[in-house]
Order: sequence, then C-alpha cells, then structure tokens
Amino acid sequence: MSDMRLDLQTDTLDEGTVTYEDVRIVIIPEGPFHHKVLVSHADGDRADHAVEHVAINTTLVHLNSPIWFIGADLDVGVPIRQVGETAWVWP
Repeated sequence: MSDMRLDLQTDTLDEGTVTYEDVRIVIIPEGPFHHKVLVSHADGDRADHAVEHVAINTTLVHLNSPIWFIGADLDVGVPIRQVGETAWVWP
C-alpha cells in the first residue's frame, strides 16, 4: 500500500461515476496503471471495468496480485483534478 491519499474535499468524483453497493469485487492488476475490476451482484448481474488507479477507502494502493472483497461498496470514476479512472473500494 502507498501513503498517497485522496482528499474527498478536493478530489471529488465527476458526474459520470458508477456506484455499486454490497457487491463482490475482484481487482486484477494487468500492468502499470492498468487494473481489471470485476463486479458481481448477488442476483448474478456482472459488470467489468478497466481503471488506472485503485483506492481502498481514501488510500491509493499499488497491487502486485489480485485482491477481492465481498459485501463491499464500489465507486468507479475520474476524480476531479486527477487524470485516470479510479476504482474506490469501501469495505
């Protein structure tokens, strides 16, 4: 994990952010600044995203291997004042 933090006061999300609640999330690092995000709902619906950055709560993290969460919330979008799409996991 890194010590880079997002400031929710200044690094707010744009209007195009996708929000998921109480989902299963698998994040697979595929290269520098490229992560595959797989989202599964309890009813079987699925969604996939490709993002440049991953944050757990407000801390940006660098992943070397896949990580998963069950029953977590997820926001996928581009923070205002930052380049690159980010996946925020709220466990």
